[in-house]
Amino acid sequence: MANPIYEHLLQIESKYELNSKEIDGYKMWTYSRLSILYDALSTGASIPVSFGEIIRYALPKLFRAASMLFRTCAPKIQNPDILFICHGSRRLSDGVYESYITDDIAALYPNSITLEHPTQDLLHFSPVNTKNLIYSDRFLICGLISGLLNRYLRTGKYKKVYNEVKKELYTPLSEFFPKSPEAVNRWITWMSYFYFTYKSQYRSYEKFLSKVSPSLIVESNNRVEHMIVNEIAKKSKIPTVELQHGIFHNELSGYYFPSDNSIPQLPDYLLLFSEFSKEILLPCSVDESKLIPVGYPYFEKQVKKYTSRAKLNSKSKTLVILSLPSPESLALEKLAIEIYPRLKELGWDIVFKLHPLECNNWQSVYSLLASSEIEVVDSPNTNLYELFSQSDALIGISSTGIYEGIGFNLAAFVYDVPGSESMGQLCSKGFATKILDSNHLCFELENLDTAHQKNSSELFKPNALENMKQVLDQLLAQEESKG
Repeated sequence: MANPIYEHLLQIESKYELNSKEIDGYKMWTYSRLSILYDALSTGASIPVSFGEIIRYALPKLFRAASMLFRTCAPKIQNPDILFICHGSRRLSDGVYESYITDDIAALYPNSITLEHPTQDLLHFSPVNTKNLIYSDRFLICGLISGLLNRYLRTGKYKKVYNEVKKELYTPLSEFFPKSPEAVNRWITWMSYFYFTYKSQYRSYEKFLSKVSPSLIVESNNRVEHMIVNEIAKKSKIPTVELQHGIFHNELSGYYFPSDNSIPQLPDYLLLFSEFSKEILLPCSVDESKLIPVGYPYFEKQVKKYTSRAKLNSKSKTLVILSLPSPESLALEKLAIEIYPRLKELGWDIVFKLHPLECNNWQSVYSLLASSEIEVVDSPNTNLYELFSQSDALIGISSTGIYEGIGFNLAAFVYDVPGSESMGQLCSKGFATKILDSNHLCFELENLDTAHQKNSSELFKPNALENMKQVLDQLLAQEESKG
């Protein structure tokens, strides 16, 4: 059943034709709609809009922010076959930080460039094996500076933009947030501020793409910088491809717009984990013929690497609890505390795996866990796949890790609390079991039967790297044939 808040968003978008609203080419609604939806759903959208909030966020990272201006963004190859664009989140493997979405496929195209965004902490991991690596830091920091200068110093121009945004969006936002005028004002302020960031980044990426002139652009997710790149690429007639990097929820994917017009901020092609992912994503504003299941190369490589390893402790069974950086994970903490005594008697160990973004201050957030005997994995460098290879079952609310755990033949459970809606089809197809409470979970684990587990190839198409390369080769050949 469709989420009523999501349905309300679609109705308002259609009623006011919000995706056509623009200021000097800046599609004010299109760039913010997904975050606005997250805000309404209380799923952790955080938009710093006041000077004080921005300073509190940036001040501890001031030195890093300054150094961003000097990281190279100069292309190392002229006219590359492919420009890969990835986020700075990397995973440690054998002493090297891997870009788990793009490294494997980029290695097959020596005449390519990888442009990397910094992490949320404005860092880049090292050492890496990524060839021809450059950084987008300068584009990001210049956009931030432009937004701040216009917001707080060039107030005349900012006020003009603010009034235009308010004129176009105050009524629909008030209809979407009927009980929260604070949210209405917050988003009008944010979209006015982002106008200047957008303009700065658009100029930077337009100049960069003109200089680099790739035949194809391959991106790792749908962040706003990639939306800007997609918009420019369509004008320049450069095909864009996005690689699936996590789970999809068709109501929260950001790929469906209730509009008869094309959305230039979306990629031309989406390469997906499987037909199952495609089924979840539909309806989609990317042409269905360009939603292509190929698999997940990095995950497939990790399965081959770790599944052959013998379990260290065969006398006990292990349940992995997958946390998320959201308030909903407090329900997982409570669940862990409730099941621990009973599962201990049944010979089960519990491992509470924190999300990397939770590792710094988890003791204050999960105070019950901190004072318990439950093992908490609080290092972002802990290899999740190695943990899966040593475990028997997992439970989470909404996570790509649930899909990946199934790929390691773990019995998968989804805790039926707010936020778990994205796992609905996974449960209805029999890949995971919905859990109502601690008693239900203990019963399922006590009577665990792994014989019924489904083939995970339905979630991840096999031969992923070969499939992905075949698609990219075809797209490059099409571009070459155009001359």
